[in-house]
Parts: sequence; structure tokens; C-alpha cells
Amino acid sequence: MTVATAVYRGPVMALMPLLAGACLGKTELVSPPREPVASVTLEFRADAADAATIAALGWTGGIPDVQVTLTPADTMSGPPQILQGTDSGTLFVDHLAGEYKISVDRWLTDSERAQLSPGDDALGFIARMSLNTMFTGARVRVTLAADRRRRVVISEFKGDAIETPGHDPPTSTRDTCGFTTTATARSTSTG
Repeated sequence: MTVATAVYRGPVMALMPLLAGACLGKTELVSPPREPVASVTLEFRADAADAATIAALGWTGGIPDVQVTLTPADTMSGPPQILQGTDSGTLFVDHLAGEYKISVDRWLTDSERAQLSPGDDALGFIARMSLNTMFTGARVRVTLAADRRRRVVISEFKGDAIETPGHDPPTSTRDTCGFTTTATARSTSTG
């Protein structure tokens, strides 16, 4: 070993434990904040349970001509936008920022309902979802479910009793599940 090699190896060997300790210590990688997307392509597809209806209609690429209502979650951001999807089952939306509620409807025409197999009572396709530009990608799949005849749809619940003019006001109690039990107090008068 030469003198130059010994002089060089000495300090390097002394630093090796320090370098190993630095590499094995707590190293945290910090990712930069995610940039929100400014434009999104929505893809409208049917639920897997409605594959027979989609096949009968011949819609292979997606649900065409949907009506989309895009409502900002923050009402100060502007009014709802009503947009129309393409024939290929997509919609490109630009200049988005924040959180939105999306409502999608596609009602079948009489000629489209005539194409359905006997017993298929689909009236259209509907979907409701939320979209946040901070957490979504540039393409978002929207799954629509078929709306069929004879389905029960509950859109509201009001727990208060219905009052009828000319009758005694009802008294009500609310149980632990939030249901209201109503009883009308009947007054009897003798005359």
C-alpha cells in the first residue's frame, strides 16, 4: 500500500460509520401538493346488472346523449350548469375547480323502449354522484342504473304530522329511531 492510498483511505474509513448512520436514519420524502385537475372527461356507462338492456339498445361504447346537471357544492361558485353528453357516451367539462354534485339522466324514447326485449321495463338511466377536482383524475367513469317501472322511489321524508283544517291538532311523540307516532286528541262534548 502506498502512502497516498493510506492517507486517502484513512479519512474515508473514519467517515463510513457516519455516512451509514445518516442513510439509515429517518428520511422522509415530502411530495408536493397535488395539482387539481381543471378539465375532466366523464364516461357514462351502464351498471353491470343492466347489460341486457344496453345490448338490446345497441349501445356498445356508452350511454349516449345524457343530460348532465353540474352543481357546485359551494353555491357562491355559480349556478348549476346543464350540459349534454355526446353520442359516444362521454362529456368533456373544462374550467372546473372545487367540489360538484353531478346528476345524470337519460330517458328512453318510445322507439328505444320498443327495441327492448319483452319484460324489460326500463324507462331510462340515472346517476347521482360527487366530484372533487382535488382528488379525481382526468377521466371519471359515471355508472348509471336503469330506472324501471314499478320501482318504489322514496325521495323525501318528513316526520311531522299532517294537519287538516277543522280537526283537532295532533299530538306527536318521536321514538328513539326518529319515527313519529301521531295521535289526535278528540274532544267530546255533551250537549
